[in-house]
Amino acid sequence: MAVWKYSGKEVNEEDIERVEKALSQVCFGCGDLHSNECPFSIAREEVANLKG
Repeated sequence: MAVWKYSGKEVNEEDIERVEKALSQVCFGCGDLHSNECPFSIAREEVANLKG
């Protein structure tokens, strides 16, 4: 199991998939205005990196 670095909680693949889906639903769809500093994008990347 992966560990979420901010809480130390172990997360399984089901948790990761659920959170990825939720994060994709909160995206504002900035299009050309999108930047690497977007907190939603950063969180999605960090969650995706938890996959085994």
